[in-house]
Amino acid sequence: MLKLLTKTSFLIQLTTHLAKSKSQVVYIAGKVTGLPVAEYEAKFKAAKERLTAQGFHVLNPCDFIGPEEDWQTAMRKATTLLNMADHIYMLPDWKDSQGAVFEHMQAVKFGLNTMYE
Repeated sequence: MLKLLTKTSFLIQLTTHLAKSKSQVVYIAGKVTGLPVAEYEAKFKAAKERLTAQGFHVLNPCDFIGPEEDWQTAMRKATTLLNMADHIYMLPDWKDSQGAVFEHMQAVKFGLNTMYE
């Protein structure tokens, strides 16, 4: 029951977030695993601020995926977020992340515009 509630809450949060969007949606990808929470959250927040200033509606995975989540759950959520995006924005350390490499591969397959920091 908890997993169902978690999935439902995640989807409601995502739907509410996207309902506010009137611009192109960009998903941020980069290294998370193995870094201190404050470090990766700051890195993703800075990218979100830059992209928002450029007029994008930003899907920052840190806004949807908690640090307590296991890797598989985080990647399932990340893939759902990525599916809602028009673009993917790759942080410089993306090649050091198994998850970000997977996200990049999926974005290419989905035909998303890929942007690199």
